[in-house]
Amino acid sequence: MGWVDGEPKVVSQRYLGTAAEIEVLLEGREKAMPPVRPGLGTYLTLVTASGW
Repeated sequence: MGWVDGEPKVVSQRYLGTAAEIEVLLEGREKAMPPVRPGLGTYLTLVTASGW
């Protein structure tokens, strides 16, 4: 975004591909990511909810 004649305008764009191409790339990245482990915040929430 940038300002042109005092108004916000898109001043540059980058072609990322078709929706189908982007979907394939994102699915590949999701498969390559390790599973998310619960962190300390999740543990504290469970402990608090259980009444400890």
